[in-house]
Amino acid sequence: MAFYHYPVEKQLTILDQLITTVQNALALRPNEKLIIQKRRTGPQYYARAEVVGARRVYIQRKNIARASTLAQRDYEKAFLKVANEQKNCLLELASKNISRSASFMYHALADTYESLPEERKPLVSPYVLPDDLYIQSFLATEYERKGFFDGAPVILTENGERVRSKSEKIIADKLSSMGIPYLYECPLYLKKIGWIHPDFTLLDVRERTTVILEHFGLMQDLSYVAQAMRKVDCYIYDGHVPGDRLLITHEGGTQVLDHESLDLLISHRFSS
Repeated sequence: MAFYHYPVEKQLTILDQLITTVQNALALRPNEKLIIQKRRTGPQYYARAEVVGARRVYIQRKNIARASTLAQRDYEKAFLKVANEQKNCLLELASKNISRSASFMYHALADTYESLPEERKPLVSPYVLPDDLYIQSFLATEYERKGFFDGAPVILTENGERVRSKSEKIIADKLSSMGIPYLYECPLYLKKIGWIHPDFTLLDVRERTTVILEHFGLMQDLSYVAQAMRKVDCYIYDGHVPGDRLLITHEGGTQVLDHESLDLLISHRFSS
């Protein structure tokens, strides 16, 4: 099955942006490192300048912001090292015309935070989250949902989320059973038509990108078909290419949603 991923050149661009951001942040940090000692009453924080013979200085709890700044600095130094290692690896792959999933890059960068001692994590704001935290952040996205017309049927997914049709329930339940995080009718801005509410916004955790899934349910209606075609063109214009960042299902008249094609469509795009 096909495996969609960011090209190496795209990954290098992402890395360069991260490296620049971290370098700029580090330039503003004090030249000190954080030392944490565990005590029964909780962790104690000390600062020590990175010069020969420097002594550590106790950080009072009321100055926890200073401890956080130093923990962030230590994390950023480690992050920058890993980012440059990943960049060198990607440059070598690019020279050999070899592709690689961005998952390798993201996991390496996320591990810089994940591998921190537990007492340091609350002090640090990671640049790349581990998968579980990234998924949590995605699912916690706040957005204004579309309302339902009075008298509209109440159709609930297995997770208790209200959707507009039985076919959307089938799709939502399929995504949940496959472990694919999604947002229902999350607003999206397209240059040519403005704000819309795609049926499903799926999260590709490996590539740290989103995939739109649109269900066109009235394909027996020619005016609806024309609107759907225009919508697809607008998606393409904004980089949501069908099969990659745009998945499409359809039904209409006597043609109902095909469960087998739905399985194949999602499995094909999210194959490992």
